[in-house]
Amino acid sequence: MKKVLVISYLFPPRGGVGVIRIAKFCKYLPEHGWRPIVLTTEAPAEMSRDAELLAEVEASSVLVRMPLPPGGRRRGFPEVSIRWRRPAIAQALRLAREEGVAAIFSSGDPVVNHLVAGEAARRSGRPWLADFRDEWAVNPEFIRSPFQRARADRWERDILEKADAVVSVTAPVVDMLVEKGGGPAAKYHLIPNGYDGAVLSALPSAPARRDRFTITFTGHLPNPADMLPVLKALRLMLSLRLAREDELLLRLVGDFEHFRHDEAMGLSGLVRKIPPGSHREALLRQQDSDLLLSVSDARRGRYAVSVKLYEYMASGRPVLAVAPAGSLMADYVARSRTGRAADPARPDEIADAIAYFFARWKRGNLAVEPDRAFLEHFDRRRTAGQLAGLLDSLAGAQSV
Repeated sequence: MKKVLVISYLFPPRGGVGVIRIAKFCKYLPEHGWRPIVLTTEAPAEMSRDAELLAEVEASSVLVRMPLPPGGRRRGFPEVSIRWRRPAIAQALRLAREEGVAAIFSSGDPVVNHLVAGEAARRSGRPWLADFRDEWAVNPEFIRSPFQRARADRWERDILEKADAVVSVTAPVVDMLVEKGGGPAAKYHLIPNGYDGAVLSALPSAPARRDRFTITFTGHLPNPADMLPVLKALRLMLSLRLAREDELLLRLVGDFEHFRHDEAMGLSGLVRKIPPGSHREALLRQQDSDLLLSVSDARRGRYAVSVKLYEYMASGRPVLAVAPAGSLMADYVARSRTGRAADPARPDEIADAIAYFFARWKRGNLAVEPDRAFLEHFDRRRTAGQLAGLLDSLAGAQSV
């Protein structure tokens, strides 16, 4: 079995959406002929932890952990993770030599993963595949000043130029990277995010009937104010007497500790805020719901798809995507036949969609018949096979 050196500053038992893609690749790559050698950091005890996700990858991967760099934690760029760069390069070179790896794979953010992988690839002669989970230099969640943007733009172009292959999660982001990085379009590839069918199939298939129609949002919301159109829609439903407050429940599962918009709008009686837990706990919350909610703003919605949307679509539960018309999220929900989409600029449209599912719930008819052929493209086992195919190509070209 060939070995691939995986550079990932974040890795289980750290929890959160930032580790799921890389963890699932590592889980399934051995089925396709590649054993991951993962270079990562030690997980601080105070950070969210996901022991179940770690258990999924421990049997398939060799984990090499390094101490965290000293210093406080800061958002933006340069992140504290940049201090990991120099010692990680030395360790990566050692692993490349001692483990006899055939390729190097990095997935970002944080961008330090690509900086380590690029230097290790240059000095070891191994081919390098760089995976962009999000756009970077134009992303306001990461870039906070013109100085940061200029440096990020320069480094991003350098990564795109030097990587032997580049991967991203949606076609529009791949197109953005092609335009920025130049070079042959054949070096850029699409491997979408997805869902783990093996995990979902082991979960309960449907919730027990309850007194309140339960809408659930799970995961990270960069701007909590993006939930406002949903709250306005719920308030509209109440004012039109389409439902009573004691018949509706909106569960916000994630970092909503300081979210107060529900209180300001007089809706705290129907909103429940639940702290984030493990990935499996989030999946169980999704399964134990009557309607799954995904929210996107106008900027990101046109080219990005939330990781949880793939899990929503494969869950067998109805989905409401609050996303702009013509967005990828709206398109995916329509093509998967798993629910409806509503424009975030139209609370009345959102209210109409919720009322539609609420009426079906009252009749006891919330069954979903998804397009399984469409959804199969996003199974994590399949996407790991796509990654393995690219690694095979790079390693084969290197040996010629």
